[in-house]
Amino acid sequence: MNIKRYNFSRRFAESLRERIIKTDLRIDNTIFGSVKIIFFLQRKLSLFFLSCGALFVIFSIWFQFPQLILIFIGLMFVYVKWVKTILHEVFVLKFANKHSFEYRESANAKELVGRLFSYGSDEKMSNVIWTEYSGFPMRTFNYQVFVGSSKNRTIKFFTVTEIVIEKTEFPYILLYSKTMGYQFRIDRLLGSNEVKLPLEKQFSSKYDLYSVEGYGIEIYQIFSEDLMSYLVEHGSHLSIEFSQNKIYIYDDRRIVDEKELSDMITVSKMIIDQRGGLLKRLHDDFEVLDPYFKKNIE
Repeated sequence: MNIKRYNFSRRFAESLRERIIKTDLRIDNTIFGSVKIIFFLQRKLSLFFLSCGALFVIFSIWFQFPQLILIFIGLMFVYVKWVKTILHEVFVLKFANKHSFEYRESANAKELVGRLFSYGSDEKMSNVIWTEYSGFPMRTFNYQVFVGSSKNRTIKFFTVTEIVIEKTEFPYILLYSKTMGYQFRIDRLLGSNEVKLPLEKQFSSKYDLYSVEGYGIEIYQIFSEDLMSYLVEHGSHLSIEFSQNKIYIYDDRRIVDEKELSDMITVSKMIIDQRGGLLKRLHDDFEVLDPYFKKNIE
């Protein structure tokens, strides 16, 4: 029975997704936009829901049971949120097709190595777009995770770009945007041997920089004045983390606007343009500086 329900839900979702893709409607990934899509593409179902809503109101008044109205509103809210999720999938799929990226509905969140991904539970990685830029594998995806427990349990959403530097294993580095929310608290991410590095005044108002102690010269080579100036102007809301052989660029929300998603990917590409060669060459420096890398890099 559960399998049949799942298959029906899956087929219904795929049908709705295909119909949205075929339309020329602008994808408005909001509650209002979801309701508009429902009325535009599912008129019969919308009339059915309206009729049910009217019956719920009549029965709640007749039987003096106002909870019926709340039940109906709750069911409608769940359905609209479900449509909203499908709209976001279509938004990312259309974006991927437009820019010749590969799209996948999901991937294994356990593969992620950034420290953000070690917190919370029931993590999910979805709407993954893949590409390779200047020889560096790169993917952008949505990440969601539940944090807290019992009544305080909430879900947090992120948009993340991952860049793979295949031969270089980095000491932990974090360029922390001061716009990040509670879920990205510094004390959750730093180890005992990691310190704050000073930044010039025009950058320290937007960012804090942290790394393993003893790597200041190499870190400032990466986050030099020209790159920091670019980030302050174009990506001051983004945090950047170096973990193992990967770079993670975080926005602590689910991006639903095409320009904003394009801008985030542009920032990622600019990091590769400005620092790609250096990041590969730093393999030798890190290997010499730290015995850890001598033992763990082949």
